[in-house]
Amino acid sequence: MKIAKVLALLILLAGIGYYSFNYFKNSSPQSQQADWYKKIDKDGDGKLSAAEFKAMDTNGDGVISQQEAEAYGVPASEFKRWDKNGDGSLSQEELNTCGC
Repeated sequence: MKIAKVLALLILLAGIGYYSFNYFKNSSPQSQQADWYKKIDKDGDGKLSAAEFKAMDTNGDGVISQQEAEAYGVPASEFKRWDKNGDGSLSQEELNTCGC
């Protein structure tokens, strides 16, 4: 019986830890955002607007290439995370979907 209580407590603590980690990992107040993100999020609202997207799309083709993103300092790992369909470019829809 004592082992069952200890295991239950460990499971509870692990759940709380997991929830806390994911909550704080996914929160992005302006003060915690990376400098490269602050550079592209001109209005500081934590999301990339159509105007901010257009500013990154330097060749005007309607998508942001990895090179265009790198010019703004977007890390390759972030670009890959945002590129939901894996085509090597970011559409406004993909950025809206990722909550960027």
